[in-house]
Amino acid sequence: MSYDPNPILEQAFLKWLGLQDARFRQAITFEPAGQARRFVLRHGAIELEGLIDNRGIVILVEHAGEYWDELLSLVVVPAAVEGGFHCLACIRSERRVFADVETLWRNHLFGPLLGWTRRKLFRADRLGFYSERGATWVRLLRPGDDPRKPDAMIYAEGR
Repeated sequence: MSYDPNPILEQAFLKWLGLQDARFRQAITFEPAGQARRFVLRHGAIELEGLIDNRGIVILVEHAGEYWDELLSLVVVPAAVEGGFHCLACIRSERRVFADVETLWRNHLFGPLLGWTRRKLFRADRLGFYSERGATWVRLLRPGDDPRKPDAMIYAEGR
């Protein structure tokens, strides 16, 4: 994977992050990466890798040093238009114009990451790692979830 860093997007994300609740702020730790801004998103025993670059935000899972799954991919393609910016990745009939690119980023990247973290990650207590016929994927498992899937062999559970 190649990544295209965007320092302005990174600074906007850090500024926005500072305004969020403590639980969300404490779940994210940033570390410098070669070509993208890398961060770790933690909740209990769950640790996920995040990348922020010119195209958006991705939450990845690696297991035993190998890429296993992408749990979240938020993409934005800003374009200047009359009155501000819109996203070229959106369906044409549903494109909204935002006053500035930071507002577009908050709407398309930062807000959805926060929502996903609250709805999915903060309700999970472990990861389920699955593999079938060369395909791999991960599920965020909640307390009481049965990690078995009828069509898949579980490879490992936890981290």
